[in-house]
Amino acid sequence: AEIAANNLFMLAFTCQDGINDSKRAATYYKAFMDRYPEHELYSSAEFLLDNIGKSDEEILNDLRKEEN
Repeated sequence: AEIAANNLFMLAFTCQDGINDSKRAATYYKAFMDRYPEHELYSSAEFLLDNIGKSDEEILNDLRKEEN
C-alpha cells in the first residue's frame, strides 16, 4: 500500500511539474487524498492541489499573506 500511495503521489506530481497537465494532476492528487487520508504526503498533496496553475511568485505571495 505504501508503494502504491507514493506512486500515485509521484504520478500526480509528474503530471503537474513534468508535463504541465494540471487537469490530470488534480485528478491524481484528489484520488491520492481520497485513498490515503493518513499518509505523510497528504498535506503536500493538498498544498500542491490548492496551488495548481499558480506561478512560484503567486504561491510565495499567498504564503506571505497567510503569515500576516
